[in-house]
Amino acid sequence: VYQRGYISRLTDALGSTYETVWYVLGDRLFFKTCKDFIARNKSRTYNLNHYGENFATYLKGKFPRRPYLHHLALLEQEIARIFNLAPPVAAAVNFAEINPGRDRFVFHPAVTLCRYPFRVYTLWKNRSKIPRGYVPPNFTGNEAVLIYRRNNEVFFAVMTPAQFAVTRELLKGKTLETALASGTRGKAPGEKEIRDLFATLASPGIVR
Repeated sequence: VYQRGYISRLTDALGSTYETVWYVLGDRLFFKTCKDFIARNKSRTYNLNHYGENFATYLKGKFPRRPYLHHLALLEQEIARIFNLAPPVAAAVNFAEINPGRDRFVFHPAVTLCRYPFRVYTLWKNRSKIPRGYVPPNFTGNEAVLIYRRNNEVFFAVMTPAQFAVTRELLKGKTLETALASGTRGKAPGEKEIRDLFATLASPGIVR
């Protein structure tokens, strides 16, 4: 009974974290993949939230002709990690008082910036449609997304390449002035892009 329960519980843990991978592979192939993975990766922690942290790497080797599965698993792993962090204390930040050449942004730990060579976030967002054959338009295009937590929910903001570049520099601790100059590599973001970016960064749970 314990032997069978062991595989079932670990499969449950993988299915909970990698739900969209499950949708893509279908029940039969997902369960077979989980069984093979579990045979090679024993559980070494009482907290099953941490089980399967190398599942994305395993998928990369197992499905070399479906590389998007690796990136999809990486996204779902990040979502689970952010969700399991302590919720940030919302702080009001007055952006009007920022000195662009001096001040640096401090982000909450439950904030991450990701970029993938496939539109895996769009796939994740529409995961319930996958059994009906859904594939995002321009699926092989790059997709950048800021993931953050507020209260007990995980939120997402899809970013343009210029917004991604500026945010990446801000996360490194650069001033706004430096981020705007170096993050875009000579291609300045448009006024609307910057306005939309700051509207996102002003959301509670991002900037501390």
